[in-house]
Formats: sequence, structure tokens, C-alpha cells
Amino acid sequence: MPGPAPEASGATERLKKTRGTPILEQPPYEMNVCHFTGWIPFVPETRYTPAGRKVICFAARVRDDHGSESILRFQMDGDPVAPVPPEIAPGNAVEIDAEVTTQAVRRPDGRTVSRLVFHVRKLSAQGRRRKTSEAPLQLALF
Repeated sequence: MPGPAPEASGATERLKKTRGTPILEQPPYEMNVCHFTGWIPFVPETRYTPAGRKVICFAARVRDDHGSESILRFQMDGDPVAPVPPEIAPGNAVEIDAEVTTQAVRRPDGRTVSRLVFHVRKLSAQGRRRKTSEAPLQLALF
């Protein structure tokens, strides 16, 4: 007989049996949360919305399961008077939890396309730096 439902990260989860194997079922709002580890290749860019909100845009170089590397772009809210966090300095290794949303973008040729936007929920440095190398990059354009 299963015990009480486990709790993880403040979200209520329930234990469910599927073909004899227990799995954890999370609420639907948790489905768009991703976890990345990678390297910061470029200097972050600071932008301000018309309402005065500070948005820090930065990239992270990540490697997929097959060993090829891509660059993903992230956004995070910042304190309007605080400097950019030192964790996102070029060459630093970082761990990122981000929520993914889609955004409609109108291209110059008139087409409207959808792109993924990664909004940072948690950012932490991994305490090491990347050695410089000139490996070919595949830029992830959204």
C-alpha cells in the first residue's frame, strides 16, 4: 500500500502507478521548466522596457546528448540600480533553471513566427571557468 504523497519544491505531487512502475506526476505549470548547465560565451546585454523594468539578456553555450554545442539565449529580470550579476561573466560555468514560453515575432518579410524565450528562475555559478577553444558553434536562432 503506497504511503502519503511526496512533496517536492513546494508543488504537490502524487504517486501514480503505471504498469507496475511508480512515477511522479507534476502539475501542468511545471512542464515548461528546464534545467541547463553551460558556459557563458559573451558579455550580457542590459535592456530596459518602456515601463522602466530592467531585463538582462545573456547566452549560454550548452552541449546536447550527441556532443554538439549550441548557444541558447536567456532573459532575467534585474534590479534597476544593481550591477549585472558576476555569475554571467564570459567564461563562467553556470547552472540555470528557466521557464520556457513562446513569443510571436513578426519578421521583416511579413511572416509571424513563434520563438522560445527562456526566463531565468534560478541562476548559480559552478565555480569554474572554460578554457578558450575555437570549436565551431551552432547558433540556436529563435
